[in-house]
Amino acid sequence: MTNKTQAPSLELSSNEKEVSELQEIPGVSEITASLVSQLETDVKNANSWVAFAGMDTSVRQSGTWKGKGKMTKRGNPYLRKRLYNAAWGAMMHDEHFKAYYDQLRSRGRGYVEALCIIAKKILRIAYQVRVNHIKYDPKIAFSA
Repeated sequence: MTNKTQAPSLELSSNEKEVSELQEIPGVSEITASLVSQLETDVKNANSWVAFAGMDTSVRQSGTWKGKGKMTKRGNPYLRKRLYNAAWGAMMHDEHFKAYYDQLRSRGRGYVEALCIIAKKILRIAYQVRVNHIKYDPKIAFSA
């Protein structure tokens, strides 16, 4: 019988270079970087990683009516939790993520919703770092 509150066992990635590159992203710890480094790299785009983590939004529409979608939560809950924690850390300690958070809040987003959006952004940045071998640069990540 397993305890649901206990974190699943995970192997730290053997590729230390990859993990250290992912840790350059603000808020990303060694455990989060190790989890992200284990994701598949032969996917079409970063949206596949977002869907795998269960952070994609559901589509609610009928005819011309469009409702507000919610996070699907179909993916790995442990990865989703680690990304949310990374978003919190990035928002607290990085000026670019803090400015982005403030921008989302000023547009009427709730604090949890804003942090989930930041978590998705971190995952998309991690995709670029890992798959396309681009070093993290806040000027590129936050260019409009």
